[in-house]
Amino acid sequence: VVATLQAVCSATKRVAVIVAFFAPFLGLFSMLQHWVDEKIPWAERKFINISTDFLYINNVTVPWKEINRWNYTDPTRPVPPHYSVYTGLSLGQAFFVFWLVSILHTITVCIAKTVTSSCYRRTNIVAKVFHSVENCNLPNPWKDWDSIDGDVAEHKKASTKVNREMLVTMLVNLIWNS
Repeated sequence: VVATLQAVCSATKRVAVIVAFFAPFLGLFSMLQHWVDEKIPWAERKFINISTDFLYINNVTVPWKEINRWNYTDPTRPVPPHYSVYTGLSLGQAFFVFWLVSILHTITVCIAKTVTSSCYRRTNIVAKVFHSVENCNLPNPWKDWDSIDGDVAEHKKASTKVNREMLVTMLVNLIWNS
């Protein structure tokens, strides 16, 4: 029951983080409503030059090009601003950043496991990669302390090592998921 609850919480957290990451770029939760509204062009004013004129309101002077972000290089076909004006990145760039962060997270978990687990160091690279990817979502020890043969002192020593491995993995995940 506890393992199932842990897996459900981990999966829910992971999906929520992915949705939260991509929400601005996909316009979820009406996050790009300003951009949608800005796609409605301003009425043409012959006496206003968008690129050089200023708007004067009380004691504040604002360039028209900061208010109206349409591209008027061809006045007959003005181009609305790209949504990256609001998000800072395009969807393709966000997708690249997402995978870059995911790969760096996996590498960091792999390094943490290599430093904290002697059994992990002795395994093959494919098993290390799979274990590191799994641990990005749900931290687990490489080899649990109760799976070794030995007396009480050896089990206590192994338990301490596993606890250290788990703590370091959880700290790595905390840092990357913040």
